[in-house]
Amino acid sequence: MKVKTLWFYFTDKLGTTILHPQFIVKTINYKAISEAKKYINGDLIDIGCGRMQYKKELTPFIKKYIGVDHPRISKLYNPQNKPDILADAIHIPVKDKSFNSALLLEVLEYFSNPALVFKELARILKPNGVVIISSPFLYPQHDLPYDRARYTKTQIKEFLENSGFKIKKQLELGSFWEMWLLSLIMYLLKSLQYLLSRKNNFISIVLIIILVCIIPPIYFLSNVLVFCLRQLPNKKGINYFPINILTIAEKK
Repeated sequence: MKVKTLWFYFTDKLGTTILHPQFIVKTINYKAISEAKKYINGDLIDIGCGRMQYKKELTPFIKKYIGVDHPRISKLYNPQNKPDILADAIHIPVKDKSFNSALLLEVLEYFSNPALVFKELARILKPNGVVIISSPFLYPQHDLPYDRARYTKTQIKEFLENSGFKIKKQLELGSFWEMWLLSLIMYLLKSLQYLLSRKNNFISIVLIIILVCIIPPIYFLSNVLVFCLRQLPNKKGINYFPINILTIAEKK
């Protein structure tokens, strides 16, 4: 637990800098927070809130913040930051039209029936209420066995429109090179994690030493490269390799 707590602290402080091994995806994820500040107001519900790490940052833009997470998945995170409500997202114990704004950040992949979640979202949002959705696409499996699916922007749009929402904005974030470098870094980190979880023998110890030596320079150089590439002018066109889909929609 102490290791996880230190990791969360490190991520909260340096997650969007090139010093963090997940700089690529953390900066992409943070784009949803930047967009949320433009749209959220009134009472906000954060569905799949996890550790509620953005609560303090978003509070100046709203009247009230309510965090919701699933009872089982919530246990994966820091128990010191418990959600306000523990519930399944298809049955949230709040009244109809209770909220002006909603967040679904990196949580869509966990839902076994997302269509029902969007119907519930339509129930609890007021007319003209806004939802900000950030969902992984080309990103490794995580939090197994709870990670279930990946959705294109077309499917997310269909979920929303079928539930009475209109799309205000959709962005496909990340590029082929960012996706490739992120996958390489995650593969190396997962390989190290796997080796550390096994009984040690000579070969595994050697591999652990090699990975410990090569991972920091690889992820740092990758992050520097991505940072530099992001300074170049963006070419418009279809993004076939997005890491993440960001959607902002409004209830009709």
